[in-house]
Amino acid sequence: MGPIFYIDTSEAKSCYLLIQDGQIQSRRSDASQQDHSGNIHTHLESMLQETNLAWGDIKAVAVLNGPGSYTGLRISLASAKGICFAHDIPLILMNKLDLIFGAAPSQSTGFIMAIQRAREQEFFTAVYNSDGSLHAEPQLMLAPNILSFAEQQDCTVVAEDAQYQLEFPQLQVVSVQDGHILDLILENFQEKKWAELIHSEPFYMKNVFINKINKL
Repeated sequence: MGPIFYIDTSEAKSCYLLIQDGQIQSRRSDASQQDHSGNIHTHLESMLQETNLAWGDIKAVAVLNGPGSYTGLRISLASAKGICFAHDIPLILMNKLDLIFGAAPSQSTGFIMAIQRAREQEFFTAVYNSDGSLHAEPQLMLAPNILSFAEQQDCTVVAEDAQYQLEFPQLQVVSVQDGHILDLILENFQEKKWAELIHSEPFYMKNVFINKINKL
């Protein structure tokens, strides 16, 4: 299966994977968000050379499409769409909340809510049934509402950041690993969950505020 590129510039630390035959064959990363736009194609070219592949061998591009940094999401999606258009290959859009859920310990009953901070006291959330199907679509929620929902609905709250435990004492901290990313990419590829290239937009979930400069 594959080869498939994975691109994630949604946060300060980026992640680039090259997947082939159901395995991660190459990996790259940047620690600084300022490096993302300039390094994407350098990393992809480097991974192709490392694995003795050419652009014509790539069968799909998966991109972490949000939630996350608005600028970061646009950088990765624009690059992914350009590659897909140029080589006539499908685009796979992935949601960070799905990855957080995928890293959660399996359980037979109750709901699982994956959360990621949006602003102070405001979080991106999605609620999943134990079988992985969505119980509640991704939305923005305030911390008190998350606590209330979790108490009333027998819901486990999971997140990557241990600092969230200050607001959610019962939070289960999880860690999204490359294996979780790989599993979700392969699932989407096998089920042919292709995105619509022309109209795909970052899954940002928040209004974008632009500071206007007053001109004298």
